[in-house]
Amino acid sequence: MEQTNNYIDFSKIRNFDEIFKDTFEFLKYNWRQFFIPILLYAGPFFALSSIMLSTLIKEIYAVYLSEGVFSFESQTQSVFLISLVVFIAHIIIYGVIFDFIKNYQSKNSEVPPSLFQSIQNNFLNLSSSVVFSTTLLILGFMLYIIPGIILFIPLSFFVYDRYLHQGTLIDSLKRVFFLTRSNLSLTIGTIISVYIILFFSRLLFSLVSAIFTSFIPIVNTILNIGFSIISLGFVIIVIILLYHTVYNISFGNQSHY
Repeated sequence: MEQTNNYIDFSKIRNFDEIFKDTFEFLKYNWRQFFIPILLYAGPFFALSSIMLSTLIKEIYAVYLSEGVFSFESQTQSVFLISLVVFIAHIIIYGVIFDFIKNYQSKNSEVPPSLFQSIQNNFLNLSSSVVFSTTLLILGFMLYIIPGIILFIPLSFFVYDRYLHQGTLIDSLKRVFFLTRSNLSLTIGTIISVYIILFFSRLLFSLVSAIFTSFIPIVNTILNIGFSIISLGFVIIVIILLYHTVYNISFGNQSHY
């Protein structure tokens, strides 16, 4: 990909402020080619999950009106299907973003494979990484919360690390813990900060959309899908910039593209 004056070098070592500044700069100059593929590929899955969730809530509420209790026993299959659709949507988002960054950083003139082909090629890698890291997080939070919080920070790197190195789950797990431990203050500060930003942005967006679009369900759904894609894209770019920073601090300046 041809470099311009607005080019962001992802392999550069950055401090806390530079990570967020360059994230906004990257999205400012690349928002169209970055977000449109995510919307086209993952948007339908987010829309489907939203429709399925709305239907599920209506069914649960109908049971409550007729029987006076909230019951989830008959909705196990629906919950599983919704979770599966959301899982696929996130795999696609990871695949689209990682592929975009790889091509963005690439300095060779080779024509990259199609986005669909790239997602197919990396689907097993991404899906196994997401399942593995999510399972560890769930187990961690089941053990009195603290282990989950401890796991959350290094596992934020896990899916991207395994995509880059194409190694085993255990190799990536060891590496992300080492990177976190070696750069503790920067890693914890950046990841906590980005999720605090995400939390308050989601809260503000929910309040505004509830006031202005709650009476038009389809508009509310579309806006929620858009916000989800934008916020996920923002978080993932921050984590990628942070990952390359702590990796290069720990192992020396290296390019993975």
